[in-house]
Amino acid sequence: MALHRVRVFALLRSLVAACLVALAAGGAAQAAEEILSFDVTVEVLPDGALEVTEEIRVRAEGSEISRGIYRDFPVQYREESGAVSVATFEVLEVRRNGEREPYTVLDQGADKRLRIGDADVFLRVPSEQLYVLRYRTEGQLRVQPDFDELFWNVTGNDWAFPILAASVQVTLPDGVPILRHTAYTGPRGARGQDYEVLEATGSTYRARTTARLSRGEGFSVAVAWPKGAITIPPPRYTSATRPPRTTASGRPLTPAAGVLATLIGALLLTLGWSRVGRDPKPGAIYPRFDPPKGLSPAATRYVRRAGFDRRCLTAAILSMAVKGVLRIEEKEKTWALGRDTYTLTPLGSAGKGLSHGESGVYAKLFPLEKPVTLTSDKTNGKRIDAARSELSNRLWTEHYGASFKRNTLYTLGGVLGGILAAVLLLGLAGNWNVIVIIAWAVPALAVGIATLLIGMALSGLIAGRSAGFDIGRVARVVFLVVGFVVILGSEISVFGVLAGVSASFQSGGALALAGSVFGVVAALFHFLMAAPSKAGRDLLDQIEGFEMYMAVAEEDRLNILNPPEKTPELFEQLLPYAVGLGLTHEWSQKFAGVLSAANAPGWYQGNRMFDADRFDSGFGHAVASTSAPSSRSSSGFSGGGGSGGGGGGGGGGGW
Repeated sequence: MALHRVRVFALLRSLVAACLVALAAGGAAQAAEEILSFDVTVEVLPDGALEVTEEIRVRAEGSEISRGIYRDFPVQYREESGAVSVATFEVLEVRRNGEREPYTVLDQGADKRLRIGDADVFLRVPSEQLYVLRYRTEGQLRVQPDFDELFWNVTGNDWAFPILAASVQVTLPDGVPILRHTAYTGPRGARGQDYEVLEATGSTYRARTTARLSRGEGFSVAVAWPKGAITIPPPRYTSATRPPRTTASGRPLTPAAGVLATLIGALLLTLGWSRVGRDPKPGAIYPRFDPPKGLSPAATRYVRRAGFDRRCLTAAILSMAVKGVLRIEEKEKTWALGRDTYTLTPLGSAGKGLSHGESGVYAKLFPLEKPVTLTSDKTNGKRIDAARSELSNRLWTEHYGASFKRNTLYTLGGVLGGILAAVLLLGLAGNWNVIVIIAWAVPALAVGIATLLIGMALSGLIAGRSAGFDIGRVARVVFLVVGFVVILGSEISVFGVLAGVSASFQSGGALALAGSVFGVVAALFHFLMAAPSKAGRDLLDQIEGFEMYMAVAEEDRLNILNPPEKTPELFEQLLPYAVGLGLTHEWSQKFAGVLSAANAPGWYQGNRMFDADRFDSGFGHAVASTSAPSSRSSSGFSGGGGSGGGGGGGGGGGW
């Protein structure tokens, strides 16, 4: 009997333990926030617009979904040709559980964010919420050689949650038959076939997924119909240059008018520079042993050079590594790889004291908490580009205006004033038709100036120090010369027009030369016009003092100021700042005696001894060269079709 009681007790204990495990498992499953269903209806209207209805059912647990959800919708797409097409996004209605719900549309450049919910109203959790979004969009249909089509990213690939099930219904106008259809599932670019077609008759196409979509995965469909059956307006682009159809003719152009207009433009630019372009006087600069308070390594470089370049991202990633957010693994180059490769492994960002910019970089680099390898084949180029763009935007938001200004409006004012003076003076000389000529000359001049500015910006990407040789400075000089040649060549290309309408060859030549000179003057003032604010000047004083400490080799000059003790920990702590300021070599030399007996940093793994100079050069090059432009394929039926392709798309999350 006693043995029987023992067995009964053991059985009861096992049952209780099993129940507890089941309850724990059920609670864990319940705590998962996810999209339970994502049902989309797309109506193609006769005028080429789309009316889209999305029914998104989510499980809210108060973790990320506490007030509501947000939906990101792309409105700019990079085509295969390189042009950026523009789509519209107009919200018609938003409902939650059948009732109208407040929302806000935020402009995020290439995306529109529809944020649903009230900041002061929290959802009941745990709960299931059904959101119905209805919106209108234009610029989504595409013309192909043999058919017209809609290539639509039904769910988007950038949701913060998995999608358990998705479906889509595409309806064409009455009488327009569906010629072809296909669909794709999986990560961006994948051609997965985890879907089934429910209907493809007449003007209606319906399909649904047959497998769960994990984070980073999506569902795209393509539907084609006979050419011309639906009105498709021509695409709109972010920029376009259209030369005039005809050229001017009439009286000779007056060389003096061009010269005088150039002088007027230069005077306006000088007045603008005198007003806003003069730098505040620096204060007392002395060695400082700490970076400016609140400035990350990336922000320090950004403020120092009044702009963003690839070293800002390199410094940010290195700073994150030093803070224990990620680990950097270096593999030596081999015959097959051609150069060193680096793998970034996330270690978690919570409580690590990241700056605002570094938090954005982490989110873009590791959306799925998976390692990123920097390779020359640009496999992870989109993630690096996203991180670079996010860091640039956040630094701009924090420091543009507060620390410095470009004062571009003053430059544009001087340029426009010079152009207006040219129009008026040449008109007074009896050449009112010269406006048509200027319609030729201004775009050509803009091409030259743009080449100059782009070249100067690109020079920042290769800026660096090597044995005391400033590559960036040489690059700037080279691009300045190239830009001037392009500007002059652009104006010479207009010379035929000028000479053709001018009775004097010399009149046209003089005007072309005046335009070229004015273009160079305007380009120079574009750089001169940038100036720090008073607060920015104070930051620059602190940065210059910090540079003195990092770069000065004569220790006797610093010892009287009681500098901190040289330790491997101090070297690592400030190394990201040295990289950001281009002082890696000087900083390493200062700690040469300490580092010779020190182990490699904990955030670094490699097959050889850690060398800061070599690491700065190799890692910086790897970050800069791992880049790839975003795009959408020309057709959903071509080899470029895949999940994540086409219009629509985007993603979302909770807030």
